[in-house]
Amino acid sequence: MSRLPYLIKRNKKEEGQAVLILLLAIAVILTVGLSLVSRSITDVKISQQSQESARALWVAQAGLEKAIRSNSAVSGTLNGVNYVVQRNDLGLSAEYVYPSKVKANEPITVWFVGHDSDGNIDTSVSYNGTFRFYWGESGESASSSTTPALEVTLIYHDGSFKIKRYVYDPNSTRRSSQTNFSANGSCSDYEFGGQNFAFCSPTITPPSGTKYMVKARLLFNATAKPVGLRSSGNIPVQGSCFPVTATIEESGVTKRYEECQLYDSTPAIFDNLLYSGGGIE
Repeated sequence: MSRLPYLIKRNKKEEGQAVLILLLAIAVILTVGLSLVSRSITDVKISQQSQESARALWVAQAGLEKAIRSNSAVSGTLNGVNYVVQRNDLGLSAEYVYPSKVKANEPITVWFVGHDSDGNIDTSVSYNGTFRFYWGESGESASSSTTPALEVTLIYHDGSFKIKRYVYDPNSTRRSSQTNFSANGSCSDYEFGGQNFAFCSPTITPPSGTKYMVKARLLFNATAKPVGLRSSGNIPVQGSCFPVTATIEESGVTKRYEECQLYDSTPAIFDNLLYSGGGIE
């Protein structure tokens, strides 16, 4: 009988340990279960967000197409998604930054004549003043093999269509009688339109006649660079940018992006060919 209290105490101790182990096991199971539930909820939420993001993007694209077709700002609701598309004209200013960065040998066009509502040339609106080009990004070297040079081709009409070409290269080692490249200019201010440029051309005074367009092309650059133009007066409209915002009412998921539509120019192939509106003798 003397061992009975000891056995009772031992049994109670073992029972307490068993209960503790059981509680620990339950805690582990609950933790794993909650983790799986949480992961499942997170996966569902991510899936819903992806679906809603795709839905908002689809509506944004539909609204953008509508704005481009009408060439105007539009807004509305489609499938529970609100969209707003604005229209911002490019140009009509003495400072113009091309809306995207430019790769080497990729010509861009700045129009010096206007366009009507159908996109046809309207010579009753024209620019005849001086201008400078700006290019590159502030801080880049002027002596690297990838320092961008700039070729400028002015197309104008003085009884017949003519072109005048200029090439400016900040890298002095590439300027020679063989290349006929000119030195770049020196400007007091290289920053405008939200862009800080590295180089500028001298002031270009175009010949007499109607200036139709000026085409600019970067040379030697390994990566795309910004290009801009400053003029002594406002240049005509160059096209329009359409920023669009689409928002899902229930969740607030929002998609934003922008597309720019510039007036058509001559194909790039004509920059390297001899062509004429009449016979060539």
